[in-house]
Amino acid sequence: MPEVQFGADPLPLKVILTSGADFRQVVQADDGEPWPESLSAELRFSSGQTWAATVDGTDLVWAVDKAQVAVVIAAEPSRVDLFAVDGTSDECWARGVVVICA
Repeated sequence: MPEVQFGADPLPLKVILTSGADFRQVVQADDGEPWPESLSAELRFSSGQTWAATVDGTDLVWAVDKAQVAVVIAAEPSRVDLFAVDGTSDECWARGVVVICA
């Protein structure tokens, strides 16, 4: 009998944080079309911190200062989720681990 699956299966995710360094990441839209203006995206850490991306045309951009990176590192998160929110709909696009480099 074939398997039946409901719901989204988030992609694997690894977020690498380096002590004393800023965090920079850009995610480009696969189809080259601009992200919807109503879209927001954020990294949600298991320790409770959240980093929002800036939506810039076809790019989702994270630019996090090293001071905020230090706060997240100190909280020792083990898991991280990438959520997209479009209007009232939250969708988990990716789920994974946090790797901390000293």
